[in-house]
Amino acid sequence: MTISEWMQTPLIDRAKLDKIHDHLVAKLVELHGRQMEIPIYFTVVLDDPNPQPHPAFQFEKVEGETLAITLVPPGQEEQRKQLIFKWGRDFPYAAAKAVLLTSTAWMSTRPPDDPKPDVLPADDPNRREILLVGDMALGLFKNCRITCIDMESGERKNNVAAGLDVLTGFWVGLSGCLGRKGVLTMPAKPKK
Repeated sequence: MTISEWMQTPLIDRAKLDKIHDHLVAKLVELHGRQMEIPIYFTVVLDDPNPQPHPAFQFEKVEGETLAITLVPPGQEEQRKQLIFKWGRDFPYAAAKAVLLTSTAWMSTRPPDDPKPDVLPADDPNRREILLVGDMALGLFKNCRITCIDMESGERKNNVAAGLDVLTGFWVGLSGCLGRKGVLTMPAKPKK
């Protein structure tokens, strides 16, 4: 299978991924309530029903799927992107179906017609802390889901996003890992 074929082949359907996504949201709210500074969790839906133990991951079964969950160490966004790329590059399992990331973030409360639209949410004096859960699955890259939960009110909003940079890095790293293992190949160059 070529890398491009692999990237376009869904291994999990959107409805099942939504149930896993909602399970993680409920679990985080149950574990952490509305406290600020929830740890960042990185979750991989494995394409392996009985994975070997690994010191970096805790395992959980949800909707018949095996989830490998790990904490992302604190750091700047660029450091997190590099770490998640490295996890994909050095992935210890056969393959993955989907990845999810949970994190807290700041949300601006300025109206869309605000005269200072270039103010970052972290610099907005009326900002609110939110919990974000984003997912990205093979073959469903244009149908990523982000759930935002206002930590003060508990209000939830679901959005479909074009992509999540930090999760894209995992897939790029994993494609290299699977290429080195001979699972994936580069497409043949067209003959001249």
